[in-house]
Amino acid sequence: MSKTRNRDESREPGRRRLDPAKRRALIEKAATKVFAERGYEAATMQEIAHDAGVVASVIYDYYRSKQELYVALLEQHGRALIGQTIRVPENSDLRTELHDRINDFLRAIESNPFVWRLIFRDPPGASEVGAAHARVQADASGAIAAVLATEALGNRSQSARSGSVATAVIAEMIKSSLNGLAAWWWENRETAREELASIATALLCDGLARFRG
Repeated sequence: MSKTRNRDESREPGRRRLDPAKRRALIEKAATKVFAERGYEAATMQEIAHDAGVVASVIYDYYRSKQELYVALLEQHGRALIGQTIRVPENSDLRTELHDRINDFLRAIESNPFVWRLIFRDPPGASEVGAAHARVQADASGAIAAVLATEALGNRSQSARSGSVATAVIAEMIKSSLNGLAAWWWENRETAREELASIATALLCDGLARFRG
């Protein structure tokens, strides 16, 4: 009989054991919540275990450390957010498309405030965790640059396409402005999402319109 089985049975006598994938999902959901509420440094594996309804030692069957758990969550949620909000335009009108993508981004973080803080609010300074944040941010910049490089966003000169300095710089500026907007909104959540989307669209649209030329 495995250690995991012994721990589970002592924790929940008479109950069916959870499927390992479902148990992992419970742990990850609880960890996202605790990290967001407490921050990386203050969060403990004991708190996460309590929220997940398991003993703390069970978490180590899936993750070797708090750092490994946090990095896995950060990368998982970062990929999901990029996939939900950065994609090739469906509408040829720049202002409409930009507004829709910004609104998608704001809606995604509004619907999950734990992810909101995890990614944008309080990035920790620990070396490996900081490196994971940098990877997520680099992936976001790359995804935006790839969209900027597509013909679907409008005709532009060859020099402004993927791999160019212009594309990379503009992608980074768009990402940084939206990151800053997300952090500001965390502290000012009485502001309506649609109002923020309209302001950000107006700010970014003129610059992108010039870039398209």
